[in-house]
Amino acid sequence: MVCVLCQYELSPDPGVMAQYSAWMAGEGVKQVLALPGLQEFHAYREYSAVNPRITAMLFFEDLRSALQVASSEVWLTMVSNLTRWGSVGAQISVLEPSPLLPQPLRPA
Repeated sequence: MVCVLCQYELSPDPGVMAQYSAWMAGEGVKQVLALPGLQEFHAYREYSAVNPRITAMLFFEDLRSALQVASSEVWLTMVSNLTRWGSVGAQISVLEPSPLLPQPLRPA
């Protein structure tokens, strides 16, 4: 699988966080799950001393599918919507499996 990794910081303002949380729990998740070729979605939130940092991981079957979505109008609109919630420092990476360890390793 190929992962599109999206990381960004949000405003620590409680009002902004409440609005972002409501949007993400409703329309935001619907938009993510409607992305063509999406196989799995993970989201994590790290609270730093200043701003909450979000890490979202979207998994696709292959590199072609991930690249198509990462450059699609739907994806670009979704990412640009994050600015209305005060997101800063957005970084997006497309990650493919390592040729040395192409499959996940799990302890026995």
